[in-house]
Amino acid sequence: MNGLLLLIARFWQFIAELSSRRQNGGSMRSAAFVRYGGANGMGHVGWAFDLSQSEVNAGAVENPLGTPTCDPATMGYWDDSSSTPMASMQQRAYNDLKFIALPKGEAEVEAAYRTAKWVGLQPYCAFGRNCLDDTYDVLRSYGVPNLPLPSRDLLPDKWFIDLDGQIEPVATYVWPTTPPTALQRIAAHLARSAVPPLEPTWRTPGHPDWHDFQSKLAAAAPGEGSMLKGVDVSADQGTIVWSTVKASRQVSFVYARVFHSRVQGNFGDDTAFATSHDGCKGAGIPFGAYFFYMAAQDGAAQADHFIQVAEGRYGDLAPMVDVEEGSGAQGWGDSVAARIANLEACLERITAKIAEPIVYTNQDTWHEFFGDSTALSKYRLWVADAPAPPSSPAHMPAGWSTWAIHQYAIGQIPGIHGSVDLDCLNSKGLALIRRDV
Repeated sequence: MNGLLLLIARFWQFIAELSSRRQNGGSMRSAAFVRYGGANGMGHVGWAFDLSQSEVNAGAVENPLGTPTCDPATMGYWDDSSSTPMASMQQRAYNDLKFIALPKGEAEVEAAYRTAKWVGLQPYCAFGRNCLDDTYDVLRSYGVPNLPLPSRDLLPDKWFIDLDGQIEPVATYVWPTTPPTALQRIAAHLARSAVPPLEPTWRTPGHPDWHDFQSKLAAAAPGEGSMLKGVDVSADQGTIVWSTVKASRQVSFVYARVFHSRVQGNFGDDTAFATSHDGCKGAGIPFGAYFFYMAAQDGAAQADHFIQVAEGRYGDLAPMVDVEEGSGAQGWGDSVAARIANLEACLERITAKIAEPIVYTNQDTWHEFFGDSTALSKYRLWVADAPAPPSSPAHMPAGWSTWAIHQYAIGQIPGIHGSVDLDCLNSKGLALIRRDV
């Protein structure tokens, strides 16, 4: 009986592949999904791929216990085959996806599905067999080329961001498929029941592919802890080639300036903002918007101007308000209490209209112009402290005990002419600075 089921499965796969290629113009689709607020706030990834024109397989290894290890019986593994994976991903609060299209004839549907079944039998281990390994194995089995190696720094955000492909929001995306017929559903059920799990060759100790995979892991440049790197840019950087920035794999997020006034009464809109937003969107780089705050001008009015000029180009990251020496000096005649009240009005307006913003400042500015106040410490901090190791700012503004982003140096990035500010995220990654947090 098992032999008959397997024969039916092979036949169904053959028919499904033919129909899928007809519908998709010679290519099939696979996708990686990310949940920025996954395990301990450090992120989580899952997969999806076409089984046929009417079915998509999607799944992930969850760890509901939050422990470093988890056996298969309690690890929350799920694996769905349905007409669309989006409902399952939305239910489990995944944020974004990236598509990887495969040329005709290169998708290994059966191998990917069998690997997905095998993944569900493997114990979860944060150091060695985590969600990155699981998603990597399934997508590589499907035939996806040039996947980043599974990360060993426990930061799924980085693996997802390094993956080629444009970011799409899970909340609004619809994966188009043709509804299956009753016969197709029966055949698919038989196929799924009959196909046994398959251990990938690169996971089989002693296999030539295993040796090759281990060599690549050993040769991979180690990351600098669990840190995502980024840049903040403006018209000062001139024309930026965002495809080159993306290809460098040195930039995982970007903030672009909306305005910067050096003269009271003139906002000084940044001429490169819209281009930077569109370039990052096209390259699939997580994006955020910021502006240079002016202490002598009405805070709520500045927030309104930010909203007006940005015109909805906020990206996926929380807006940022840049508060530094020039900000405070413009309001030198005001009292500390007045400066704090004005800044608070600005932050509250942005919170009400867009999302809770991030405050960018440094120790000296906060001491000299804002009296080391703790009144605004509920907001996330972007600390400017250069030069300093990325993960270790030495000079924290009073009132904050932790930071979300650290501007740690000025350096060079391929695709950006001249120097640019270099930043890094706290080890919890993009989960900390998402606009919808």
